Amino acid sequence: MSEYGFYEPMSNADFLPIIKINCQSGRIVRVDRYKDGDAWESTEVDISQTCQFLPDFSHLEVGFIKIDDTGIDFKMQPFADWESSGRLRKPPAEKYRFGFRVPILLAKICAREPGDVRHLSHVGVAVVESVSRLFADYQKQLEQDPQGLVPLVKVAGFVHKQRGRFKNYEPTFEVVKWIERPDVFDEALAPEVEEEPDIQPVDDDDSLPF
Repeated sequence: MSEYGFYEPMSNADFLPIIKINCQSGRIVRVDRYKDGDAWESTEVDISQTCQFLPDFSHLEVGFIKIDDTGIDFKMQPFADWESSGRLRKPPAEKYRFGFRVPILLAKICAREPGDVRHLSHVGVAVVESVSRLFADYQKQLEQDPQGLVPLVKVAGFVHKQRGRFKNYEPTFEVVKWIERPDVFDEALAPEVEEEPDIQPVDDDDSLPF
């Protein structure tokens, strides 16, 4: 844990591919990475019309996110830890904005491949509020069924919203049904395990000259 109370990257989840929600254009894209020779490249696939996913809210993280020309940096902690700490925390530095990150499993209709687990993160108010409502539904369902069903969420469209001087498109999420949490989440989010080096036993022979 860092000095700010946020957790440093510790698992394969920190290297998951992502989807992006653009509230200015009202589009959702799947960012696919592939290797071209020695370099990694990425391409964006528009899934605005077909986007459906299962959010794994048991691994919801909140914290602060910085996005600039150098890339993206996360200072996150599990929701339970953030809630127990009083929900008040200052940004670790300038340009960091409050946001969330949650693993999602894309439905076959919009996935690149079966078991396509990705990260959905955002700092925009419209998306944060929409996901907060989904999370509230999840908590209510958890009270009724402690087994921890997850919602199959459909992006029904975008609603044009005026926020002060800015116009944004707010995603409309609809819960299609509740299903059991797939095991594929555990595989994708499993902590990295460092392999022990294969050290050959030393022959303890007093006749060795050293």
